[in-house]
Amino acid sequence: MRQRRRAERQNIYAESRLSKSGNENSEQFRQRLLIWFGAIVAVSLILWLALGTYFSSFRPPRQTVAEVAGQNIQLRDLVPASRIMAAALAASGQQSAIFEPRESLELLVGNKVLSQSVQELGITPPATIDVNAVLARAFQSARLGESSTDGLGELGQSRYSEFLLDLGVNDTDYREYIAGDIMRKSVNEYFKAKVPDEQEAVNLSWIVASSSIDAQKAWTQIIEGQPFEKVASIFNKENYYSNENGILGWVPRGAFPEFDAQTFEAEKGQIIGPINSSLGFVVLQVNELPASKQISEELHDMLVRRQADDWFTQKTSDLISFVDFDQNDADWLISKLR
Repeated sequence: MRQRRRAERQNIYAESRLSKSGNENSEQFRQRLLIWFGAIVAVSLILWLALGTYFSSFRPPRQTVAEVAGQNIQLRDLVPASRIMAAALAASGQQSAIFEPRESLELLVGNKVLSQSVQELGITPPATIDVNAVLARAFQSARLGESSTDGLGELGQSRYSEFLLDLGVNDTDYREYIAGDIMRKSVNEYFKAKVPDEQEAVNLSWIVASSSIDAQKAWTQIIEGQPFEKVASIFNKENYYSNENGILGWVPRGAFPEFDAQTFEAEKGQIIGPINSSLGFVVLQVNELPASKQISEELHDMLVRRQADDWFTQKTSDLISFVDFDQNDADWLISKLR
């Protein structure tokens, strides 16, 4: 009997020890679990902060926003280009003009496209002396022959250095901007020489109305016998290419290509329209049939711009690999200009 009681006490003691040991192990496990969980949370927080810093501070300026002919343009490259463009607008008296961040990207893309393409037009990319000549005129330096590391002369170099400092750009960025401007002017001169001053043209008058309703009213009044010029003086809203009576004069083929098919096949005195065009709602009158004529300077310049733009658009399409510029990039760029 005594032995059985001793055995029961030993069993109870053993069970108590096992229970106590199990509780201690369970508590240690919970503590280890809490430590591991805390470590995971800490590492995750550090990674989150690191990624946030990368995506908000480190990555944006180094992000490639365009690739042209194998050359990358990074977001940070747009900062000096934007500052230069803003200064150019201010210098031309357009301080109130709204600066669009994407324009700086288009500028840099355009410069790279031109540098890769102008030689096919027989145009040599600008040399250092060409850029120096522009700088000399801009900063009223002494003669280019004077001793100077870049040909500007001492006075010009001093003014140029102050200008760069105030603008917040470096010499390389500004010279690339000037080189791009020289190439654009050279391309324009190339196509200007190719567009003849005299060519086949049709004599037109037009009414560019502010709405389809006004265009229809104008057409109705003309059909009912009102003189075109009188009606144009009321409804025509375009006065750059035409006068107050809507007279365009001799218009060459290609100046307003969306009207060519109708105007060059029309009869003298024919009224065409209203036409819903890129210019607005238009009513046309054919004053004289097609003939070889001297065209106006405004229309000649339009043809030059259109041919140059068509060539540049094609070259851009051939050379550009991708463009990736969104509102977040625009916001980042604007923040760097403040």
